Parts: sequence; structure tokens; C-alpha cells
Amino acid sequence: MTVYAAALRETPATPAAPVPATGHAWRDRDTLIAAGTTVVGLVLWIVGAAMTNPRNATGWGLASVLPWTVWTGLILTAGGLAWAIHHRLAREQLGVTLGVLIFQMFGLPPLVEGWARTSTAWVHLGFIDQYAVYGESARNIDARFSWPGFFSWWGMLTDAVGAHRLAQVANWWPLACAFLTAALVWRLARALDAPYRAAWYAAALVSVLNWIEQDYFSPQSTGFLLSLAVITLLLSEPQQRAARERIGSLILVSVFICAIVMTHQLTPFMLGSQLVMILIARRKVRAVRGVWTAIIVLAASLLTWFVLGAHEFWSGQALRLLTDNFGNVGESVGVNLTDRIVSVDPGIAAVRKLRIVYFLGTLMLGGLGLLVRLAATKVGWRIWKAGKSFWLPALLIAAPAPAVVQAYGGELFLRVALFSMPVCAVLGGELFDKLSSWKPNLKLFAVPIVALAGLACSLVLVRGGNDGFAYVSGDEVKIVDAAIAATPPHGILLFARDQGPERPERVITIQWASVGGVCGEDISLSDCAGMQSANTIVVTRSMVRWGQLGEGLPADWAQQEVTTLVADGTYTVLTQNRDGIVLVRKATTN
Repeated sequence: MTVYAAALRETPATPAAPVPATGHAWRDRDTLIAAGTTVVGLVLWIVGAAMTNPRNATGWGLASVLPWTVWTGLILTAGGLAWAIHHRLAREQLGVTLGVLIFQMFGLPPLVEGWARTSTAWVHLGFIDQYAVYGESARNIDARFSWPGFFSWWGMLTDAVGAHRLAQVANWWPLACAFLTAALVWRLARALDAPYRAAWYAAALVSVLNWIEQDYFSPQSTGFLLSLAVITLLLSEPQQRAARERIGSLILVSVFICAIVMTHQLTPFMLGSQLVMILIARRKVRAVRGVWTAIIVLAASLLTWFVLGAHEFWSGQALRLLTDNFGNVGESVGVNLTDRIVSVDPGIAAVRKLRIVYFLGTLMLGGLGLLVRLAATKVGWRIWKAGKSFWLPALLIAAPAPAVVQAYGGELFLRVALFSMPVCAVLGGELFDKLSSWKPNLKLFAVPIVALAGLACSLVLVRGGNDGFAYVSGDEVKIVDAAIAATPPHGILLFARDQGPERPERVITIQWASVGGVCGEDISLSDCAGMQSANTIVVTRSMVRWGQLGEGLPADWAQQEVTTLVADGTYTVLTQNRDGIVLVRKATTN
């Protein structure tokens, strides 16, 4: 019998579904551990925040009055985030967990205090009032009016939301900046070819390392975010396939650059140095097409605005600011660094020194990340043979450094730290990613978990603005409002110290001054009031606390000054509450 074998047609094998690089089922063990830890941490943090009384803060700042539940909540949330990143959980869960941690760190002061801490933020609210009321700059008063982009924009919105509601915008502004910074750094990490997990570590690190307090309600915080967006868009350009994507990015870059030039005087130069570094790093590979466009737009808009918009500035004090202490490294270091860590209060002095440690640690983290990238290039220690993957982040970190030789405003050290931090965080994220992947007998994936938890708690202690003298109460705001209303046209409104809600409204009709600014730090309030013939004097709780903690004055120094001013018959008390007092010259009460 003949047997015929049936020829079976081979059925092509169905290709296996691609395994997602990230993401877990919502009932996965790792997902539940991270989510449960975060929820418990948030609940404990909320309970602790409700128990916090910022009025009792000492020289150690807000950290001195926080209950244990706040610290435990921070540790659990940070640990849950590190666990989620290590196990490559879903993007949505990572984003929510990171958002909760950012809220716990940056939302704590505005939630428990209710008003913006940084006194300069209140100064900016006063400048915004100038545009809201008069619709134009105040001439020959302050150099910041030569860069009105930030002030004029918010001035247009003030009529819609109201001055006190805008004060609440200033209160929550640092939290909004923290959210945006984390999102931009995540995208920057991906543009620098960082792995998925490293990008999330980078977003977390830039949040727990941001002690610098340049994110208060100000033109520089807006300029920093816009400049970070410009760099991120330009570095993302090679990943854009469609022409309309590249054109859209260049349009956004041009708009952002013009806004930066009109908003802040220093940020364009920081951005320009970074753009030059990008060109240098990519000269042997493939230049980013948009970088030349960005440089041309920046140069043209900067020159145009400097000549036309900032005419009052450059014709008056520009040359002095650009040349004073230029190249005098000792003087610049003194203004930018040494003078910032000196204080009579041991708590304040310790916190300021810890901020320097934070900065040096951030640079060290970036340096270790660079070593990881150098090892990946397999050129050994011959760094001159390393490609753009090594030189691009290295040069971006170094780009702001030359600015420290100029002592403008005493804040350039902070600006250098701020502009270096995002790329350092990206490189630190890659280092954490390597530690999470390396599993010898000692499992080093625990290092990122411990590091994020420790840094989250440390940030609450060292972050600028969390100082014990910086708390502003609603009663202080009422006192300043009363002082502004009581000052006659062309009169002098004198603040006892540069602290608290010193909001210089009506800057073209009254003269706003502080004792340190017009008389010197060593002059008493009563003597300065007599020298300046001040019409109105303001003393608030935050000013008193600064004199006590920052200058070593006795706790009743302000009461003694007020008693002297009233006893000699020149001034009388207009109004007072538990957090402030307003004095007026008797001649102005008629």
C-alpha cells in the first residue's frame, strides 16, 4: 500500500509581541509597594504639616519646627519614588510619585505659612503694581525696570486677579517652577541620550538638589526656565524627524529668547555661553541646525534691546557694574561666597555652610557621571578622543563658571550653581542607573533609594528661603498695606530692615527705602529716620527676627527703637498688631 504524505503548508510563526521596556500591571508587587509607600508618606506628611507652627522657627529654619511625621513622610515618598524608578514602573506612576515628592518639599512653606517668604518677591509685586496702575516703567528708580518683560506681563493680569491674589501666585510660584524644572530636565536627559531610568533619576535629583532659591517670584526664575527650555529644544532637534517639528521648535526657541532678553539682564549671557559650548562639543560630529539660528536671534535681540529698551541702564550704571571687581577673584569670591556663609547665629551659619557642601556635592555627582560616560566611550583616560557624549555635558556644566569673576549683585555664585545643576542631575541620574543595574554581592540599587530619601530631608533644611527669619504672616501684610496708604505723595517710607513684605508700591509718588540701603547697616533705626526725615516707618516681625538671628541684636531691639522714636515726640503710632507697627511723623497726621 502506497502511503502519500500530505505536504503541510508551513504556517509562519507569529512574531512575539514586543516586551515593553517599562510599565507593570497595577496589581504587580513592585507597583503596589511603591504606591503604598507613597500614599502612607503623603498621609503622614499632611498630618505633620497641619501640626507645624512656623512662627517658632529658630536659626535652623523651618526644619526646627517640623514634627517627625513630616520627615517620615518625606523618607517614605522618596523611597517609594526610588523603588518605582529602579523597577521601571509605568510612566504615569513615576510622574505622580515624583509630583508628590516635589509637592512635599516645595509646597511645605506656602502651605503652612500662607504668604510668600522671599522679601524680593514682595519687591517685585510692588514693581508689578507700577505697570498695573500706570501702564509704563518707572524711570530712574531701579535698573530692573529696564527689563520689564516679567513685570509688564503680570501687570496686565493684576487687574484681573487682584493684588492679593497675585501675592498668592508669588506664594506658590516656587512649587510651579519645581514642577516645570523636573519636566524639562527629564526631557533634557532624553535629549542627551540618557536611558529611561536615568532620565527619571535625573528629574528626581534636580528636585532634591535645588536649594538655590532662585525660583521665587522673579524675572530670573522665568528666564532660567525659558533658557532651560531653549537648550532642551535645541538638543532634541536631531530626534525630530518631520520638518514641521524642527520649524516649530525654532519658532519656540526664537520666542523664548526674545522673552529672556526683555525679562532679565544676566540670563541671556548664561544662555549664550551654553549655546557656544554646544557648537564646540558638536563641531566634529554634526552641528545642531538650530544652534546657529538661536545664536543669531540672541545676538540681534540682545543688541537691539540693550540699545533701545535698556538705554537708561547702559547710559548710567552699566559700565560700573560690568567693570567693578572684574577679574578680582578674591573680592568676587568674598561677595559671592564667603560673605554668604557668615552669620552670628550658629544655626544660620551651619545651614549656609551646608549649602556650599550641597553645591560641591552636585558638581561631584556630575563629575562621577562624566566618568561613567567616559568609560562608555572606551577611550580610557584619553579624554581628548572622547566624542560629543562626553564633551557636550562637560562643557554645558562649565559654561556658567566664568561669571563668578564679576561680583554683580553678590548672586552670581548662585546663578552658576543654578545653571550647572540640570546637567549635573542628568549625569547623576546615569550614575544612579548604573548602580541600580550592577548587582554583585552588595546590591548597590539601595544607594539611590537612601540617597533620594536623605537628600529630600536635607533639602528642607538647607533650601534658601526656609530660614527662621523669612516667615511672613498675614498681619505683616496688613501692616505694610497701612504704611503704604499712610505715606503722603513724595514722602519717604522707611523699612526697618530688608525683610518681610516690603512691597514698594507707588514708586513714582513715594520714596521707598530701608535703613541698610540709605543709612548703612551700623546706623540705628531712630538715627536713620531722623537723617532721612522719614514720613512713615514700618517694623514687622520678620524684620525683628532678622535683626535678632542675622545681626545678633537683642530680642527687644525693635521695641527699644520704637520707644525712642515715640518718646522724642517726632513720631506717633498709626496702627499696630501682633506682627508689626506703623509710625508716622506727627506733621503728616494733620
